[in-house]
Amino acid sequence: RNRAGLLPCNIKKHYVPMQNPAILRALPPAPPRRRVTAKQFGALVLVSYAVVYLTNLIGLGINAAISALRGQQAGEPLQDMVTGTNPWIIFLFGVLLAPVLEEWIFRKLILRRLSPWGEPVAIFGSAFLFGLFHGNFGQFFYAFAVGAVFAYVALRTGGIRYTVALHFLVNLLGMTAAQAGEDRLVLSAIYGYLILAITIAGCVILWRHRKRIHLREGTSPIPEEEKRGLFLGNSGMIAMIVLSGLLMLYVAFLA
Repeated sequence: RNRAGLLPCNIKKHYVPMQNPAILRALPPAPPRRRVTAKQFGALVLVSYAVVYLTNLIGLGINAAISALRGQQAGEPLQDMVTGTNPWIIFLFGVLLAPVLEEWIFRKLILRRLSPWGEPVAIFGSAFLFGLFHGNFGQFFYAFAVGAVFAYVALRTGGIRYTVALHFLVNLLGMTAAQAGEDRLVLSAIYGYLILAITIAGCVILWRHRKRIHLREGTSPIPEEEKRGLFLGNSGMIAMIVLSGLLMLYVAFLA
């Protein structure tokens, strides 16, 4: 029986170690901790923002198409939450609590459990689940993309302390600053130019360092070409994808 819920543990030859309840309960050892300099962290902030805002264009395009099909605005839970909500409530739940809880779940529990499969599968798997977790088309794509960035940072730094800080800053600018600029033309213009400058700077940094990004293989004996298919093709993951897809369609067309 697949006690992990999401991991395909019923393939006899390759998955015997994962059927051991002791292994399922205990996380694999964390990678060695590595410090990040202030300059490196600043670069990661810019890259994270750039990834979020560029991939957000995909969600915006899909929502625009859905809005055209249904003849009214597609459901946007994040926008509905931010609009008209007390800024301190948004700051508490969206900026302070969400980064800690989400990084603990997706970049510690899930990422670490997938790490023996190798970094490509671990990063893809944790980011894909992070995208599904948001439950709507508008957020899926940028959540998946920035989730991959955070997963890579967590693997390279050996923990989630830096990803929590990055997540905090991304949510702070995306929620609090955006709300502060509502109905204020000058602030909205400044915010728009700031986002454009950050996105350009992040893209330049990512492009200049692209050749330094390398993903390591894991310790699992599963052939590399089979891992992603097995991850996506197990019954728990199929159920997760179907239910998340239905939720996204409901939010987009009926909410």
